[in-house]
Amino acid sequence: QRLGQPYFRKKLIEKYSGKCQVTGIRLNELLRASHIKPWSLSNDQERLDSSNGLLLASHIDVLFDKGFISFDDGGSMLYSNSQISELFMSQNIPSRKIIIDDKTCNYLAWHRENIFKGTRKY
Repeated sequence: QRLGQPYFRKKLIEKYSGKCQVTGIRLNELLRASHIKPWSLSNDQERLDSSNGLLLASHIDVLFDKGFISFDDGGSMLYSNSQISELFMSQNIPSRKIIIDDKTCNYLAWHRENIFKGTRKY
């Protein structure tokens, strides 16, 4: 376990009321404290900054970490391609708009530039 990760997770659970921002899942065992800018590429301050995090269900976290989804500055979900968009529709996963602050917008801009594999919203 990474030093500071329990603190980071606790902050995200508090910030997002203990539920996945996309699915609304509240089952703690399925929730991941996901770094927007990965731990390995972040400095010490960014690693523990709750604005550099999203609380996501594990299956959504994988898609985010691999760059198959991201979010625009308004919190709307972006899909890397139509196949990912169709996956969400077929599984009845809502394209929920997430609530983000200005600092999180900066991290998400970094994610779109460096991790996200798409160029537009599907």
